[in-house]
Amino acid sequence: MPKGLLIWLFAGMTGFLVLIACQFEGVSQKQGEEIGLLIDSGKYEEAVDDLKSIEEFATSVEMTWVFNELGFAYNQLERYEEAVASLTKGLGINGSSAKLYANRAIGYDRIGRAAEAEADFSDAIRL
Repeated sequence: MPKGLLIWLFAGMTGFLVLIACQFEGVSQKQGEEIGLLIDSGKYEEAVDDLKSIEEFATSVEMTWVFNELGFAYNQLERYEEAVASLTKGLGINGSSAKLYANRAIGYDRIGRAAEAEADFSDAIRL
């Protein structure tokens, strides 16, 4: 196995578990699994704390799951402005992620920015 190749188990926005493969040496497989379990069990504050601790390292397309999961958790906590900000960072790295667009659309919708929400939902569907 290449150095730094990790397979992580995470809960997606649908509640289903998905496997995410990522090359990154600063986050252990155990940390990734723990974050996924926190999100899957609804412990969003704890997940946010863990995700914030690794957010600064998320600079590659493979690491945009950090911003997606962070945005998802913020949406669940009704911290929509923070969700939009995190998801926008992720889209700056990977502008072809339907999940990032869909989660950001939810945040935009909840803060009353209907035009942006509609545009993001359209992009999510298109992708």
